[in-house]
Amino acid sequence: MATPVFNGTGGSDTNQAVVTLPTTVAAGDLLMVFVGIDSNAGIASSPTDSTSDAWTTELIDNGANASAAVFCKTADGDEGAGLLTIVHTGGVESFGAVCVKIPAAEWGGTIGTDVDLPTAWTYDSAGTANPDPPTSDTHSWGTGAPTVYLTALVMNTAQTAAPTAPSTYTIDSTNGYAQNGATTGVGSCAVAWKEATSTADDPGTWTCDTSTINRTITVAVKGVAAAASGGIRPLVGSGNGLVG
Repeated sequence: MATPVFNGTGGSDTNQAVVTLPTTVAAGDLLMVFVGIDSNAGIASSPTDSTSDAWTTELIDNGANASAAVFCKTADGDEGAGLLTIVHTGGVESFGAVCVKIPAAEWGGTIGTDVDLPTAWTYDSAGTANPDPPTSDTHSWGTGAPTVYLTALVMNTAQTAAPTAPSTYTIDSTNGYAQNGATTGVGSCAVAWKEATSTADDPGTWTCDTSTINRTITVAVKGVAAAASGGIRPLVGSGNGLVG
């Protein structure tokens, strides 16, 4: 049974968020980083890791209260314990980042066709204690392969413990939630997952400690048919390190 790895940590830095990648990375692994940065941070495209490789910019939403982005890479195999530097123009800003690794043998292998994202993050400017992420796009691979759905929540508040994931999803409460520990000026991020054979999924609501302005997204990643009987489960990984 395969197991993607969730790693998360938060911090505060000037014009960048520097994320430590998983300790062990093999060629062909899918690496995805979800990041939330306080305020309208002006997140730049194509961040670069410590092997000088640029990552695919999947979706950036720069806006008031909390900016959000998703970046992806098909690993070369030399990224283990490396750093991903996400540049922004917001000055000193707090952030939370969650890195997801799906092993090479357990996903379709091509970001362009096997990772399905919507065209934008969903923004809730009013704020709620029960953020409601969007239904995923209807992906193209149908029900012949298992699908890992990832739903991400970026908030402009922080809480000590991870928010409660939607009822059919699971969150690694240690490594699937990241924030900088402050109570104001906060960018935080949580990512939960489920496996299904449906062509789309509506996650349902998160439950937070308090009302929060938020951005949400739901992503589908194609698994492989050989894994259908055993399924795909996430693996608990060690937390990311962020350099400040």
